[in-house]
Amino acid sequence: MGVDIGAGLVKVSAGNSTAEIPSKLLFLNKSLPECLGSSQIWYEAGNAKHLIGKEFLVGEPAQWKAPTNHIKLSDNPALKSEYALEALLGAISKLPYRQKWNLSLAISNHNRKMFADTLRKNLEGEHIVKFGDSDLSAIYISVAGIYPEGAGSYLSAISLQPGLTGNLIVGVDFGTSTIICQTFSPHGKMLFHQPLELGGVIELLNAIATDDKLVRCLGTGKPGNTELIRRGIISRNFKYGNTDFNFGDIYQAHFKYWISDRIRLIREACREWENEAIFLAWGGGSMLPGMEKYLGNIKILPNGGWANALGLELMAKSKVAK
Repeated sequence: MGVDIGAGLVKVSAGNSTAEIPSKLLFLNKSLPECLGSSQIWYEAGNAKHLIGKEFLVGEPAQWKAPTNHIKLSDNPALKSEYALEALLGAISKLPYRQKWNLSLAISNHNRKMFADTLRKNLEGEHIVKFGDSDLSAIYISVAGIYPEGAGSYLSAISLQPGLTGNLIVGVDFGTSTIICQTFSPHGKMLFHQPLELGGVIELLNAIATDDKLVRCLGTGKPGNTELIRRGIISRNFKYGNTDFNFGDIYQAHFKYWISDRIRLIREACREWENEAIFLAWGGGSMLPGMEKYLGNIKILPNGGWANALGLELMAKSKVAK
């Protein structure tokens, strides 16, 4: 299984099945009046001793229950390893039910040296859980490999486009919290890894949420909800939740400045490879409306938002085959 625990979304890929959920989490202090579905998870028993007897919500239900008090993995990079198991279970809950799972994971992290041990400790072992109203599931997890962010996307790219093999590749990973420039040798080894000084998509969402026009329209004097803004962008209808307000013009205004500043920094960071490498964009932010207009010679990888998870799945299969 390929596992991409991002600051904005958690994505898993296994065989013909994929699932994604928002990177949000809420522990419940008491039972809810009604079950909210498979994303309401009860940890019955297993290696995660600190979770035994606890119930938590993962993904959208966490925000439904506590709009302002849930845990967002985008708040701190360390949270992606600290809550890796809860995030993974939340994504698994969206896959077809199984009574027993045997999972060999390939997972990526922005700082393997710092967080590899934490990831293995939190993920590996046996976990007996209940997804919503389903029967208990026994999930056995081993970590086949922990890879630098971007490695999965690179493998996905050369698998989709074999003609890229043997070329120097610069990949620009447009993520929720960060934008990272990465250079890969013709043999696939990472030569360069440089996060930009400016942040990722979350900064665009926050700029839209605090836009005067949007705040006035909401009439509360408070910033807009970034999750509702994200949904409106993904759907490309730019509707704010269930209102009739269309924030398309606000998006276009802020997007222009957001992407222009980052393209400038990307060019500066990767200048020495400008005339030699093939430039690719991947990550969820690469799919934002209007990206093509500003990227120039940086080509967007098809289905770039899933590139890392799909590539990591290929890595997991390769490890298991050996």
